[in-house]
Parts: sequence; C-alpha cells; structure tokens
Amino acid sequence: MLRVVALVVVGLSGVALAWAGAGAIGWLLVLVGWLAVLGWVAVLRRSQKRLANPEAWYLELDEEGLTLRLGGEPERVRWPQVAAVRADEDSLTVQVDRQDGAALKIPLLWKGVGLHDLAGAIAERLEQAPDPG
Repeated sequence: MLRVVALVVVGLSGVALAWAGAGAIGWLLVLVGWLAVLGWVAVLRRSQKRLANPEAWYLELDEEGLTLRLGGEPERVRWPQVAAVRADEDSLTVQVDRQDGAALKIPLLWKGVGLHDLAGAIAERLEQAPDPG
C-alpha cells in the first residue's frame, strides 16, 4: 500500500514539475521520479502475479530440511547441509548458508512475517532436526 501511495505522489510531482517548465535540475528530477514510478509498477505487477498463483510461492520446513519455491522449480536443502542461518538486513532476506559454501536467499514474501522472526523460525527448526550421525 505504501508503494502505491509513493507511486501516486512521485508520479503527480513529476507531472507538476514537467507542467511548470522546470529547469535542467527539475527535468532530471522528473526523469528520476518517473523511472522510480516505472520500477514500482513493475514490482506491483510481479506481486499480483505471485498472488494469482500462491501455490507456486512457498517455504516449507519439515523434519528433513527446507523447501523453497519462488514461482519456478522448488529448491530443497536438507538440514545436514545447512551451516548457518542469518538475517541479512542489507538485502532483507534470510540467508541459509550451506556446508558447500553456497547460500540460499529467502526473500520476505509472506504478510506478517518479519525478517528476524523468519530467520529465528528456520534456525529453531534446524536445531530440532535429528542428528544425521
């Protein structure tokens, strides 16, 4: 909702600046603002596609590992393969580091789930996993 408000405000501000015959800096602001609006529209369209097909977007935690599906093929990581789980505040993702050095980044897509809550839930499930050996 906040993105929609920002989209409207920035879009109307760009129109007002263009209408007023802004100088060089004003036209630069118009261009940057309209590029931001186009980016927000793209994000909104992508989220609408995701909402139209919710079964293609999920995170499942079970006794053997986690399964993440972000619209495409599901990716499975077994608990013995997980080296660490951490919240990456810069990218707003939960990063699941694997023993082989690769990482699985889980974006925040689910309403009501915070970054640290999601990381904590995955770490807690990892601790509960049976010891492989």
